[in-house]
Amino acid sequence: MRVPAETVPVDRTELVVAPDNAARVVGERVRRAEESLRIVQVSTGGRHQPFVRAALRAARGGVTVQLLLSSAWYARAENRELVTWLRDVADREHLPLSAKLAAPGGRYEKIHAKGVIVDGERVILGSLNWNNNSARDNREVALVMEGEA
Repeated sequence: MRVPAETVPVDRTELVVAPDNAARVVGERVRRAEESLRIVQVSTGGRHQPFVRAALRAARGGVTVQLLLSSAWYARAENRELVTWLRDVADREHLPLSAKLAAPGGRYEKIHAKGVIVDGERVILGSLNWNNNSARDNREVALVMEGEA
């Protein structure tokens, strides 16, 4: 399925770069979420990754968290383990958190996007994977775009 490109206006754009400031800025934006986090990632590096922990803390604070991960062969086992763990935690603690793998053959069968929508007003999108290597060792870029669109 093809999704047409669309131009949207933004009020403010900030460039973040790993390993310089991306981990700090992305972590802050996730931690400051008040209403919702909608996350799409190829993979995250597991349950101990700081962005994952920040998203879980947000859910514990009442923020609705939705996580969509790739089901590609190279990430499937790790992502399935994280999704199962997050679902168990959400069920046990009655958290507003959902996590799932993209369905093979579905609309989002192949995930290569790396992004998060925070409170419906801020989008962080770029090459930054949610794993420690990407945030600390790689040269990655992401844009933080703010605005109602």
